[in-house]
Amino acid sequence: MTKTAIMAENKLILLYLIYQLDMPISWADLLDFAVPNYMDYMDFQIYLQEMVENGIVEKLNEDNGYFTLLLKMVLNVYVILANVFLSQS
Repeated sequence: MTKTAIMAENKLILLYLIYQLDMPISWADLLDFAVPNYMDYMDFQIYLQEMVENGIVEKLNEDNGYFTLLLKMVLNVYVILANVFLSQS
């Protein structure tokens, strides 16, 4: 698998987790789920920051680091793509 495909898959994993919870999730909880199972710490940080900067995920508070989806409609497209992508793996 190419690095680009791995990056896309890992971002989709984070988005799918946030989407399924349908409520704010803490940075620590995201980290605990993603890092031991799917990606390393540095990639996790980069992916999450990119999604915040691109307006897909919103960081609700600098102090507690909770994240939620900013654009629910955009995520619906990501979920559809994730299902297609994961079914082809």
